[in-house]
Amino acid sequence: MVGCGLFCMFRSGWFIAAFPVLTMLYGVATLVTAFGKLQWTADLLRLKHKYLKMTQDYEAEQKRVRMEADNLREWIGQHEKTTDDLSHFMKLVEKYVDVPELTQTIVNEYIRKIVVHAPDKSSGKRRQKIQIIFNFMEDDELLSLNEPVVALSTHKKRETA
Repeated sequence: MVGCGLFCMFRSGWFIAAFPVLTMLYGVATLVTAFGKLQWTADLLRLKHKYLKMTQDYEAEQKRVRMEADNLREWIGQHEKTTDDLSHFMKLVEKYVDVPELTQTIVNEYIRKIVVHAPDKSSGKRRQKIQIIFNFMEDDELLSLNEPVVALSTHKKRETA
């Protein structure tokens, strides 16, 4: 016998004898590869699901953050205007600290308009609502009095008349 290699290639029956073992090894290698690919596919599907969920969460968060940023910009704009109005109001107050007499010019600088509503006599007493709208104050920030205010000088004149 002349040298035998690993598979004894010069023997005629080596392939037929090793065929079942080689087939089994090939089948095992194919199964291992298939399981590896199957696991890889399952991992990809899980990652895709996680990616889609994270994308949806990210988009929802982005929408919420944009809305919050818009609200904050609006809030800042309103407060900047209020700050400017208050600064202007404070300058007026400082300008008219020691006023001996209230003039029409001073009143016009502080008051934008006065709204006198129709009198209400439904309760048996005459009541009339008067709104004073000041400069530097928005209409929705109007001060309101819960108790009626009676102008004594007008009231007394009516009693004597």
